[in-house]
Amino acid sequence: MIRLLLVALLMSLGMNLYLFVELQQSQQQALPLMPQPPSEQSANDPPLPATASPVSQNSVEDPHPLTQTSLQALLDNGQYRELENRLQHALRQSPDNIDLLLLEGQLMVRTRPLSEAVLHLYALRDLPLSMSQRQALRQRIDELVSTAVEQLRTAEDWDLLAQLLEPLFQIMPAHRPYILQLAEAYARQNKPTLMEDVLASLRPGDPQANRIRALIPTPFEDPADTTEETAFTEPGTDNAGGFTIQLEPDGSHFIANVSFARERARLMLDTGATTTAITSELYDNLQARQRLVFIGNFEVNTAAGRVSAAMVQVPTVTFGPLRFTDLPVLVLPEGVMRDADGLLGMNMMQNMDFRLNQQTGELTLYRHVL
Repeated sequence: MIRLLLVALLMSLGMNLYLFVELQQSQQQALPLMPQPPSEQSANDPPLPATASPVSQNSVEDPHPLTQTSLQALLDNGQYRELENRLQHALRQSPDNIDLLLLEGQLMVRTRPLSEAVLHLYALRDLPLSMSQRQALRQRIDELVSTAVEQLRTAEDWDLLAQLLEPLFQIMPAHRPYILQLAEAYARQNKPTLMEDVLASLRPGDPQANRIRALIPTPFEDPADTTEETAFTEPGTDNAGGFTIQLEPDGSHFIANVSFARERARLMLDTGATTTAITSELYDNLQARQRLVFIGNFEVNTAAGRVSAAMVQVPTVTFGPLRFTDLPVLVLPEGVMRDADGLLGMNMMQNMDFRLNQQTGELTLYRHVL
């Protein structure tokens, strides 16, 4: 009897042990597995799926990829804001790229005051340029300055000429052309003190400096009195050379009909404006027909305040019987002028005396006879 009880007890213990082991295994299988961190992923494991991340500027298809050719195309097409953004991006990646820095200089010529742009080009000469790059940069500076000086002297806009040359003279005080041109601009404006400050860079008795000094009227000479040098002829005389152009009264102003390369425009007569100016809308119309020569940007005073205006060259301009070739004009920013297509400045009436009949709007011009 005792033996049977022992066998039954052993069988019960064995059954309990078997059930306990089975229960432990089932619980372990039911527990979730902890994922491995990415850094511990085995080299033999399959690759993880790609996660969303910001796309770089060049990782998507770009109509204007960052290449020298595409950037130059933006400059040639007048897309200056887009070019500026892309140049900034490219220069952050390659701040010492000579080609990009030179292109940035070209952009400044188009978008900044000319004097500021030329100063920037002068600074680029300190870069490790190749011989051809250095020569091209020097030629570009000379071309920009000489063209602007010629146009401003032709327009007799001595204020803008001084504005251009003053900063250039500061960095190159011994450059003879800048000395003489700036001194003349001051002399033409009857500013003897500024003129002498500039001419002090030359040796005493310099013949060209003395000729510039002679432009300043003496204390007993009326600068407006030129009767000894110039005679005015009245219309109707044998060699009169005088003529009358009918202007259109518009309130307290007078409007003149002017043709810019066959594009008709209405300009407001402004006897205080040295250089003729046109609106940006008129400029766009002219530019659509033929590319106008760009001279540079200048800071000018307008009724709306001081603004930056580009100066361009218009191939042909007609005002009454007067015809001009390659006339320099300023392009006013959008919204500066709304009542006309621009301002008729005194560079369209050079070497002429004029009288305006306020009642009839008749503008009579007399040619100077020397």
